[in-house]
Amino acid sequence: MIFIGPLPPPVHGMAAANQAVLDRLESDGWKIEKLNTAPRTLSRSLFARLGRLLPVLRAWWRLLRYNTRNRKTVVYLALAGGWGQLYDLITVCICRVKRMRIVFHHHSVAYLNKTYPLTCLIIRAAGKDSGHVVLCDDMRKALKTCYQAPNVVVLSNGALFPIEKSSVQRPKVRTIGFLSNLTYEKGGGIVTALAKAIKDRSWPLKVVVAGPCVDDQLSSELKAAEAKGILQWIGPVYGNEKEKFWSTIDVFIFPTQYQNEAEPLVLWEALATGTPVIAYRRGCIAEQVAEAGVIVPINENFIGKALSVLDSCIKDTAYYKALSETARKRYANVRRQCEADWNTFKLLLKRGLDAN
Repeated sequence: MIFIGPLPPPVHGMAAANQAVLDRLESDGWKIEKLNTAPRTLSRSLFARLGRLLPVLRAWWRLLRYNTRNRKTVVYLALAGGWGQLYDLITVCICRVKRMRIVFHHHSVAYLNKTYPLTCLIIRAAGKDSGHVVLCDDMRKALKTCYQAPNVVVLSNGALFPIEKSSVQRPKVRTIGFLSNLTYEKGGGIVTALAKAIKDRSWPLKVVVAGPCVDDQLSSELKAAEAKGILQWIGPVYGNEKEKFWSTIDVFIFPTQYQNEAEPLVLWEALATGTPVIAYRRGCIAEQVAEAGVIVPINENFIGKALSVLDSCIKDTAYYKALSETARKRYANVRRQCEADWNTFKLLLKRGLDAN
């Protein structure tokens, strides 16, 4: 198998997922040739963008020189979410000329809200024998609807990043948590406003915010709220500090407004610890959380809905305990399904490899 796509460093969601796929395939005995297209930096400057072409050119050169005579070859391609698809189109054309079968891994929902001509061209150029891997069933349906893509299978990030956490018995709601790279787009401003609304109601709840923030305005807003006792901002958390965060959180909020949000790993972490989730509906989030929390439609007021849910949790501890237990069961069920999905994914890769 030939892999084409970005690998760490630098570290970002797609690169980490790609590395996790390769690590697990290699542990299962797969022989993989890796064509790493990762740039040296995630900078969006013109110079950096031009520099991203170099690893792609190297990948094209190696593809053109690859000997496919008398053997079947499958190419596993991590599809870009934006204009990087221009490079992917050329990659697909080279693979087709070399008679290589292509399996796409879709990490982004950026092109799944409507039909985009470039994505449509890529999928058609790949042919009917191509395969497609998505993160959830909602993505599968969207890919089918927008592009009539063939051979689509679901492989959740839960299969790539198994989480071993101990569930915490939570008798009642005391602490609300939020963990993210803190930006307004990710919901940082909404969380601050929600914390203020909780304090104004004199509810016996603590709001803890975790994660780094490079936005000066949001950083100032968080510090000001902390100074007034509205919330606690503990900054980035890793290792034992992250474990402590999850052990003290009773409800996790995730009001992301990020357009390309797909399947946040942080939500699997919440469910693995038996923590109910209140989140905006984006990407795969509704399917992730299911009955283990409350999903807020993106056009509705998140703060109002969250306050209503929290009020119910405070007044009805049985309701809250049921949500927490559902979260634990949800993650356990997903882990079992992920193992079956992993085997289906490998069958998709293997299809036709042994044919002469």
